[in-house]
Amino acid sequence: MRISTSHEEGCEKLFQVSTKEIVKDKKGEVTAIRCVKVKVDRGPDGRLRFQDIPGTEFEIPVQRVYLAMGFLHPSSTVLDAFGVEKDTRGNAKTDRPYFTSREKVFACGDARRGQSLIVTATSDGRQCAAAVDAWLMGRTALTVFAK
Repeated sequence: MRISTSHEEGCEKLFQVSTKEIVKDKKGEVTAIRCVKVKVDRGPDGRLRFQDIPGTEFEIPVQRVYLAMGFLHPSSTVLDAFGVEKDTRGNAKTDRPYFTSREKVFACGDARRGQSLIVTATSDGRQCAAAVDAWLMGRTALTVFAK
């Protein structure tokens, strides 16, 4: 496996793990994600499926949760779950770049622009990270390349 910049920064990647729940405290602040290890096999129809492995549940303490996902077509399940307003195409509406209608919920890439090239989503993700960093810290030291 290649070493990525996240490895250099001390991140550990977990594979064949499914997130089951975002855990919050009494004030509604995110404190952990509850996960389970999964096995991958083929169902009767031949398609890949993920099955939870009983007894492998675990929690990872967190302060923030970032969802990274792509779409083949507009999907509103996650946006609806967070109460995010959508644009006319069903994407997350962002009046200011990356800021959705819900406080502390940001959107970028396919969720904000619709399906596009991976390089476009990657660039959008980097710019979103800088915007979130600036929002959290009052400034950002992240390098953002011009569009």
